[in-house]
Formats: sequence, structure tokens, C-alpha cells
Amino acid sequence: MAGGTLAVGGLQPVVPLHLRTVADARPAPARSAAAEGAADGNADDEDRLLRQLGRQSVINARRTSEKAARDRRAAADRRAAAARRAAASRVAAASRVLAARASRDHARAALAVADSYLRPTSGPLTQPYGSHPGIDLAPPFGTPVVAAHAGVVTFVGEQDGYGNHVEVALPGGYLITYSHLSAFSVAVGQAVLAGAPLGAVGSTGLSTGPHLHFEVMLPGRVRTDPATWLMAHGISV
Repeated sequence: MAGGTLAVGGLQPVVPLHLRTVADARPAPARSAAAEGAADGNADDEDRLLRQLGRQSVINARRTSEKAARDRRAAADRRAAAARRAAASRVAAASRVLAARASRDHARAALAVADSYLRPTSGPLTQPYGSHPGIDLAPPFGTPVVAAHAGVVTFVGEQDGYGNHVEVALPGGYLITYSHLSAFSVAVGQAVLAGAPLGAVGSTGLSTGPHLHFEVMLPGRVRTDPATWLMAHGISV
């Protein structure tokens, strides 16, 4: 039928060519301004979110790096502290060894000195044993008088005839006396080693001039020749 459509036998109507072309050529309905704005807003939100995620990633990476650096420094500090403690321990151990060695050396030296014998003062022998109970040694006035052997001082003071007088008790009951001194350098109860200063040569008591009167007594206060006693221990008078 001219100018229209005809459905035959249940078939779909056929749109004439000139009508179909016009219908297909019609433009799609335009998007509203609100829809465009919503789309732009969504895009902006996505951009902001991406930027925030990027910044947070940088912050997290920086924090991780800083924590790793702190951990490395802390580990290095712990290693350095452990090394210092180990070094201090080695120094302390070495100090203890040296102290023990020095103590042993000092003890050996003290024993050697304690076992030694010395001439009590300088000067010539002016009076031998026999003419009186001792020997006289006559250096200049004020010459130091020292312990001939180690012992303990049992008397310091003035004694009849002997003037200023010092007595030193030796191990085994021996007694040594030093007389006519001008000064004292020890006190009663003081332990002395051989060579320790006892006083100075003088002329106190019954004396005709500066000299040291030196006596040696065996156990039981038995006098003996001091020159013989000294020579028996390797000391020349």
C-alpha cells in the first residue's frame, strides 16, 4: 500500500528506507549540566585520592627508612658498648694480674730486705769490743744511724751513760742497741727494716766526742762482739 506499511502473515512491518534514515539520524539526547558536573567531581575526587595515596606512600617509605636507620644506629651503639665493656674487662684483668705480680715482687723485696744486714753508720772503728761492751764507730756529728737488721723498736729515750739510746728487738731473741745519738727518727713499737733511719750520730751521755756506740746481745741478754756478728753476715767493719 503506497505511503504506508503492510503486515503480511505476521511479519514485522518494514520501515520505508526514507523514514528509517531520518529516524536513525536523530541526535542522542544531550547530557544535563548536573550530570557533567557530577562526572567532573568524581574525576576530581579520584585525583585527590590518588594524590593522597601517593603522599602517604612517600611518608610511609620515609618513616620505614628512618626507622631502619635508627635501628642500625642502635645496633652499632650496642656493638660499640659491648666492645668498650670487653676492653674495660681486659684492662681490669690485666690490672689485677699486674697488681698481683707487683704484690708478689714487693713481698719478695721485703723478705730480702728483712733478711739483710747493714753497717749501722759510716766512719772508722775507734773502740773495739772487749775494752767495753760494744764497738764505737766515729763518723761526723749528725751522720745518719740506720737499723743494722730488721726488727721492732722497743726503747727510745735517754739511758744512764748511753745518752740518747735506741733498742731494736730482732727475731729469735736478739737485741741491738744504738747509743749517744743526737736525734731520734723512730718511736717505740715501730717495725723497721735494715737501713731504716733510727737517728743521728751525737755525743750525749758519757762520751768524749761524736760517735755511735753499737751493741749486740744474744738471747738472754748475753753480749757478743758486734764486729764479729756483722762479719758473720757478710758486713765488713
